[in-house]
Amino acid sequence: MLVTHELVVADLSGVLFIDSSTLAVFVTADRAARGAGKKFRLQLATEPIVKRILEISGLADHLDCVATRNEALA
Repeated sequence: MLVTHELVVADLSGVLFIDSSTLAVFVTADRAARGAGKKFRLQLATEPIVKRILEISGLADHLDCVATRNEALA
């Protein structure tokens, strides 16, 4: 995966559900960004179940997760 920007934000504000394949994509994107010296961030302004899945999986503690667009772009 080629990451050309300093920051990549995945906007989950319209997402109603995620599963393990989505989590795997987030981990892959985060690793690729870090490997390129960049940042990958999740904007979570979404359904509570999405945040809960990230918490249960433990990824909420390992991925850069924020609540709002302003926080995501800061």
